[in-house]
Amino acid sequence: MQECGYPSGVDNNSSETEQANFISAVFKAWDRHINRIRLIDFSWQYDISSSDVNQWVVDYNMLGHPYEDAFKAYLATLGLNNFDSTEKEAMQHLRDELLARSWEK
Repeated sequence: MQECGYPSGVDNNSSETEQANFISAVFKAWDRHINRIRLIDFSWQYDISSSDVNQWVVDYNMLGHPYEDAFKAYLATLGLNNFDSTEKEAMQHLRDELLARSWEK
């Protein structure tokens, strides 16, 4: 799975806890389908800057779109860590899931 992710922003009716729970749910699904899923690539490790968000809105032709604000919130909060490098709950869930499978040393 390429670019697997879930936003943590309240503007997407989400939260850090929901994002963290998504990480655990992905691993549970992977466990059930281990023979069919070879790799999961989470979207990105850190949230991105507002300037990058604004550029991607232009790149994806979302400027002026009715869902522009939701799209911005989605892009801005996909990281497993905040833009300022502080950790979100999802990062600990990722570590926990990796350790549970002995995939992290």
